[in-house]
Amino acid sequence: MFSNVFLLDCTYKTNRYKMPLLSIVGMTSTQQSFFSAFVFLSNETEDSYKWALEHFKTILHQNSLPLVLVTDRELALLNVIKVVFPTSKHILCQVHIHRNVLANCKKYFKEGKECEKFLGVWQRLVEARTENEFYMRYNAIISSYSGYYPKVVAYVSGTWVEPYKEFFVSAWIDKYLHLGNSTTNRVEGGHNHLKKFLEVSIGTLNTVWRAFDQMITLQHTEIRRAFGHSSIQMSTEYKSILYSALVGRVSINALSLIREEEKKYSSKEYPREEDCVHTTRNTLGLPCAHEVGIYNISLKTRHIRYG
Repeated sequence: MFSNVFLLDCTYKTNRYKMPLLSIVGMTSTQQSFFSAFVFLSNETEDSYKWALEHFKTILHQNSLPLVLVTDRELALLNVIKVVFPTSKHILCQVHIHRNVLANCKKYFKEGKECEKFLGVWQRLVEARTENEFYMRYNAIISSYSGYYPKVVAYVSGTWVEPYKEFFVSAWIDKYLHLGNSTTNRVEGGHNHLKKFLEVSIGTLNTVWRAFDQMITLQHTEIRRAFGHSSIQMSTEYKSILYSALVGRVSINALSLIREEEKKYSSKEYPREEDCVHTTRNTLGLPCAHEVGIYNISLKTRHIRYG
């Protein structure tokens, strides 16, 4: 049902055989993470990832293959995704990239403040809303930093911008329904939760499997509880005619997101329709502020995942 977006990441120290554990995590309409698959890998080669993803693909409905997959820059996995899920948009975790930029560039700055300033400029580049905005900011970085910090510019350009900008810069990834997932934080949080159930890092595959079963059972219970809570929780904010076609039929989370767009429209804090890049519509499957103002909200204005 919730197969639009999956986050993939490996974790370690889960078993006595030192096998990497690939976790595949999705997200419900109530913003809860869930483990969709666990895979023990013999190694992190293309063959292992291909075997894992091909088996994962068999449990998905052919008409509901993921629209977006989010990973870190694991080159073997990146290559396999192109083959196994060629129609899925692949996004690289912005947090991992930020950490890599910091780790590789800080040594070139004499003072911490200079490094912090550059990281702020880099973040603004990553958050560029349009391609034109991106290229303006990128050219500004080249102009401002090439003279004093040529190795910094060479690193971010050669390692990230030129080969991967379409995988992590907002101007490109916000054209896709990633549901707010531009990092692998959800799966990393899931790993922390899993290791609380494991208790030790030297268990057999059987003991690890039992921990999986306990965690997934609890996860299922929590998700069902959240669905029930979402269906009965209702604020007076959503009792107007504007929401009449949606109340009781979509999650409270979807209603709150639409409400935020309505507030933007009411306060005029939104771009003109001709200037809107449709971020809310593209990334969340919900109407943008100007759509909320122009049209009556109906079931047709939201993505099916929120039902």
